[in-house]
Order: sequence, then structure tokens, then C-alpha cells
Amino acid sequence: MRGVHNISFASLKKHYLMWLFIEIFETIYSGGFPLLWSLLGIGGGKTYKNYGIHTLHGFANAYGLSIITIITYLLVSNHNPKKSGEMKKIIAIMLIGYTLMLTRQVIVSALIQMVVVYCMVNKKIPVKKLFYICLLGMLCFGILGNIRTGYDSFLEVANIESKINPVFIGIYWVYMYLTMQLANLNKLFMLYFTPVGMSFMFVHIIPSVLRDISNYNRPDFLVTPAFNVSGYSSDAYVALGFIGLIVISAIFGFVSGKTYKSFKRKNSMKNTIYYVICVQIILISFFINSLFYMPSGFQFVIIYFLFNVRFTSKKTLH
Repeated sequence: MRGVHNISFASLKKHYLMWLFIEIFETIYSGGFPLLWSLLGIGGGKTYKNYGIHTLHGFANAYGLSIITIITYLLVSNHNPKKSGEMKKIIAIMLIGYTLMLTRQVIVSALIQMVVVYCMVNKKIPVKKLFYICLLGMLCFGILGNIRTGYDSFLEVANIESKINPVFIGIYWVYMYLTMQLANLNKLFMLYFTPVGMSFMFVHIIPSVLRDISNYNRPDFLVTPAFNVSGYSSDAYVALGFIGLIVISAIFGFVSGKTYKSFKRKNSMKNTIYYVICVQIILISFFINSLFYMPSGFQFVIIYFLFNVRFTSKKTLH
């Protein structure tokens, strides 16, 4: 067993093919893609929630996010110029795949990690480009939301009376998620309830196949079930009350400090990817506890095995 700090595109492409195999298997098992179900009305009432296999799908999303982030690093660092076209093709295929699955959160996480990789490798922040990327991202977020939830349903749930051009509805989607996160937390902190215990803090780390049989008497603090965002601290507060806020903040502080210290000590590919994942988790955790969300947090485990574990006899894989 031997640890390395770099991984080649040739090795990474094998992982991409494995990810692709998993997603093809899930698609066959599910009977198609959620995007096509919604657009063509051929899903027999199925939605994006019916796609994939519990736990395997979460792993596949984390696996894919890890792969697309490392490929982006190889691409922007000009690691293998002759393979840049193939790298771009793989990134495009993976993003199209996530679009077909209607996994908005994974797409957002992927785009954030790709942008952060670009900024860190080039050591500059292209403010103008970032503005247009964010604007385009919001518009696409809204279009996917229209397909997943329905344009009229969103207007009704969001209590928006005037008609808005469906193309620009993404701006309202983002606005509603920002405001409802604060509204949900406000309602939670105003409730009187008995903390349900330490285990609830880690409920989203538990594989979904086991989580479904768990029985927690969780207080109903969502203003509306349509917007279930409540920040990184809500589960910890439900679990332990105010002590939970201290515990979860300490966990986030430890992970952030550890990844930053490693990155500053050695600016390697591995440490950069760790830090990029951490930045994405912190940004997304305004809405949910992304560290304990399998597609995001489990990337740390996957990156560890991709970079640190090499079972070889005479030669080291590169």
C-alpha cells in the first residue's frame, strides 16, 4: 500500500468508465431518465426521486463529483495538453448525465468545485466571468426546477401572484431558497421541543436504506415542505439543542482547518482537491449540512482511496 499525491488521466479514465457503468445500470434499473419522464410524460408518474438505487446512487454521485473535479484540475493545470479534448468531452458527458437525472444539487456542487479549482490553479478570481457563470447557473437552475416541480406549482408554493417569464424564474428560485432557509431556522429556534439525541445529528450519514427504517420524532419546523433548506446546524440543534450548535461548528472548524493546513503545507493535487471539496461544502452548507450529505461529504473518503491507496507489487500505478 503506497500513497501518492498525483493521479494521471489514464488512471482517472478507468474510474470514469466505472462511474458510467454504475449510472447505465441505474438507468436500466429505473427505466429511463427523469428528464425524459418529465418532458415526454413517459415515466408513468415517476419523478427524479424514483431514479437510482438507494445508497448506490449517493455513492455514484460522490464518485462522479470526485472524478469531474480531478479532471478539471488536470485540464486547467495543463497536465496533459494532448488529452485536453478528451477531458472536456468527459466533463460534458458527466454534466449532461446529471442533467438527465435532474440532480440540481449535484450539478451545483460540481460547478462550484470546478470554478474553485480554476481559481486556485490560476491563482486569480475572474470576477466578470464568475458573474456571468452565476447568472447562467441561476437561469439553468430555474429551468430544471420548472421541469422537476412545475412552473405553476412553484408560483403557487412560493405565493407569487404575477406571472414571470419561465426563463428567468431561476432568480426567484434562488431568492426563495435564501429566504426560506432563514424562515425555517427562525421557526425552529422559536419551537420548544425535547432534543432527540446525538444519533440524529448524523442521520444523513447513515445509508438511506437504513435511514428509511429509523424512527425519529423530529419537530416540524419547515414553513412549507416544498422548501426543506435549513442550514448546516438544524439537525445538530434538533439532536442536542444549543450544545449541538457548538458540536457541529467544532466539526466544521476541524475539517476546514485540517484541509487548509494540509493545502498550505504542501500545494499538491491531492491537498488542493481536498480543499476544493471543503470550500464547496462550506458554501452549500448555508442551505443544508453538506458535510454529512453523502454526495458531498463522502468525496473525502473517495479522494483518500483514489490518491492514498495503491495495492501494487513491483510498480506504483501513476
